[in-house]
Amino acid sequence: WEGQLREGDIIFRRGKDAVSEAVLGLDPLSVYSHVGIVVFRGSEPMVVHAVPAEAPGEEDVVKLEPATRFLASSRSSGMAVYRLQEASGDTSRSIAKSATREARRLAQSNTPFDNAFDLDTSDQLYCTELIWHVYRKAGIDLAPSPPHKRYLLWSGRYIPPSALQASPLIERVC
Repeated sequence: WEGQLREGDIIFRRGKDAVSEAVLGLDPLSVYSHVGIVVFRGSEPMVVHAVPAEAPGEEDVVKLEPATRFLASSRSSGMAVYRLQEASGDTSRSIAKSATREARRLAQSNTPFDNAFDLDTSDQLYCTELIWHVYRKAGIDLAPSPPHKRYLLWSGRYIPPSALQASPLIERVC
């Protein structure tokens, strides 16, 4: 899979922790619980993603890490990669490049993870919101009508992983 990745690809994983199980319970249309965007450091594929701390000493932030760590078997039991449709050719690559610039900026500035899952702010982001935000800033909306959801004590607009996967603007590549 590593040789197939391109800058701007959207990479989903099925996590193994309790948070992943909760996401899957809230989004029965998806087999994936987490998502990030592929960027490259030299020739090494990296993933920018928004996540609560996954290990002691980590922060709840947008972070950049090697794709191999993002998909490590200790964290992931499955994955899929989606890419902007090629119909627009150079335009899709330009959009992807712009989205990755914004993703890198958010990771470098340690943008906090959005524990409130508040889609109406961009100073804190959760994983699917990060992807939605960077691509909207680049000029396309992957989830134009985020559904209003109500879960126990929380209510608001939320972008589940399945909403990104269903976007007609992207296609699965692996």
